Parts: sequence; C-alpha cells; structure tokens
Amino acid sequence: MAMTIDRYNIIVHAVRSRRTRTTRKALLVNVYIWAGSLVLQLPALIMTDAVNYRCDVEFESLPLRVIYHCYVTASTYFCPLMVILCCYLGILYKVWQKSTRGTESAEAHLRSNYRKRRITRMVFIVVILFALCWLPTNVFRMWRATDNNQRDFWIHNWEVMNILSSFIIVLSYSNSLINPFVYAFITTAFRKCVQDSLCSKGHAYDSHVTISNEMKTISTQRCAREAETS
Repeated sequence: MAMTIDRYNIIVHAVRSRRTRTTRKALLVNVYIWAGSLVLQLPALIMTDAVNYRCDVEFESLPLRVIYHCYVTASTYFCPLMVILCCYLGILYKVWQKSTRGTESAEAHLRSNYRKRRITRMVFIVVILFALCWLPTNVFRMWRATDNNQRDFWIHNWEVMNILSSFIIVLSYSNSLINPFVYAFITTAFRKCVQDSLCSKGHAYDSHVTISNEMKTISTQRCAREAETS
C-alpha cells in the first residue's frame, strides 16, 4: 500500500514529490509504517493464546469475536484495497488526461495510446491480484469467527483443513512475489532496466575474461623470450 501511495505521488504530484522524496523522509515513513502496524496488531498481540496447538485469539462471546475479526479484515484487507484502488484510479485519470498535442504525428498519438492501455492493464492486474490473493484468508477468518461449529468441523477434517489453511496463507503472501513479475512483463521501462543491468554485468564479465586472457598471453610470451635468451 505504501508503494502504491508513493507511485501516486510520483505521477500525480510529480513536482512536489521531488522535494518530499528524500532519504530522511523515507526513513521516517518506514518508522511510521512499522509503528502503525504494531498499534493495529496490539489486540492480537495481547489476546493471542495457544489453543489446540494453534495460536489463536479466543473470546468468550460470539459478538466480541465477530467485532474483532471484522476489525482485522477491515484494517488488513478492505482499507488497503480501497487505498490502492483510489490511488490507481487517480493515476489512470492523470495518465489519460494527458493528450498529445495537435502538432504531433498520428504515429506519436498511437504510441501514446498504446502506453496508456498498457498502464491501464497493469493497474487492473495489480488491483485484481491483491484482491484475489488476500480474499480467501479473510473469508476463511470470517467463517471461523461466525460459525460456532467450525471447531468440530476442523477436528473431523483436520488434514484437509491444515492443507487448505497453509495454501491460503501462502496465496496471500505470494501477492508480494507476483507483483515484480507483473511489472517485468508489462512495464517496458522496468524490463529495459533489468536487461541493461544484466547486459552490463555480462559486458563486465567479458571484459574481465578478455583482460585475463591477454595477461596470460603476455606472460607466456615473456617466458618464451626468457627461455630463448637463456
């Protein structure tokens, strides 16, 4: 979510972001993010207990349990999703608001529209991936919070439920793994930077090998001359 807000500031408020995006402010933002995350998770930190070999938050009454899990779902899923959606809608509005000048050629106009469509597609994929990857774990959480019989169901189907629970957790965190590949395959600038980085490393390796071969050749020639003179 923080990266999405940063992208929004870079694109929508480009001039102002140049003055505000400093190393000091980046460190402060990271500190605020971690502090805010700790505050949001304080209820879980205080009330979590080991039950049936599982760490879980237990409540004596169903309404309190439902309120707590609604709070967790809202703070970790719906609010971030709304922020991401609003930021990307602002980015798309800014991108599509820019129009090519009348003096530019039709080819330049087509290239501009092509880039806009690629950005729109990337935004759509990023938002959908976040929504889909984090939806199952929140549905699963709300089911466990609202169904009083879920514990008996879990005990009778513990093998399947453990596999399902592990898969849902992996799916939710895989969203952070998928995003770089989305940028790599859709964003031309990102792909070009990766290619340039790999090519520069390849050229550096080739130069190192060439220099090493030349040094070996010079050393061999020197030894041959010394052998002839002796």
